[in-house]
Amino acid sequence: MSRIIHIDELPSVETLDGGSWLPADAGKVATKLVFGMHASLGILRSAPGYHPYPHVHQSEQINYVAEGEILFFIEERAYHLRAGDFIRVPQGVLHWMWNRSDSPCALYESNCPPLVANADVRNSPSGLFDADDARPAGDLPQPVWLSREYCEKAEAAAPAEQRRWAAVRPAS
Repeated sequence: MSRIIHIDELPSVETLDGGSWLPADAGKVATKLVFGMHASLGILRSAPGYHPYPHVHQSEQINYVAEGEILFFIEERAYHLRAGDFIRVPQGVLHWMWNRSDSPCALYESNCPPLVANADVRNSPSGLFDADDARPAGDLPQPVWLSREYCEKAEAAAPAEQRRWAAVRPAS
């Protein structure tokens, strides 16, 4: 491990531990993650149709859309984000996203404290630490995935412009 790593040397989060702790729809996203003692940064590239289940976690999250566009839901409110947009998700608040476009979306996601409760993530090369550095330990946050039913009402109530954004909802 090192305090410096090139993105090409990082494993995809979805391949760690066989992805058993990931949400349904993980096949439509590729995530590279780095973390330190108090924050993590994920770089997600979602395919058209990516639509993970809603979830909560005990980290404050700040996202930046680097490429493409995506619908981002916080509780029951929909936000249509485009390249260049930032959005903040408060700690412990229900949220999810949906790539309803026909193009990939690149999203940077910062979480504080770091979302590294999964031991395979914590022990991967993703930790930016020298050999003698302390590492995050103890009760670390991780996403709690909820049923799709939690998001259906909010998605149905999204503004008409957002509902028209894609003709058909991708199969779950």
